[in-house]
Amino acid sequence: MDGGPQDGFIVEAKWTGRNSAAWDTSPYDPGKFFNESKVVDQAERLLALDAALKGKGVRYAVSNIEGAAFFRAVLRERFPDEMASGRLAVWHVPGDGM
Repeated sequence: MDGGPQDGFIVEAKWTGRNSAAWDTSPYDPGKFFNESKVVDQAERLLALDAALKGKGVRYAVSNIEGAAFFRAVLRERFPDEMASGRLAVWHVPGDGM
């Protein structure tokens, strides 16, 4: 966990590169060394921690647009109820702001 709880949310930062071009060399790019089971396992653990803390939810802060879209798609597929309810969310936080 990179931060939290912040205002009741657990925040997990993911560096996927500073910009769109950097996404191509990010280890989270599905064409590289991406390990979906590790991401899913981490999300499960963070959601469990959030529930134990009676928090507001888990937020992934991802450094570029492509990375944020990818994380959103993976988490929406594996955690549809949590994503739909807002308990789990992915935000794009520009790479120079992380």
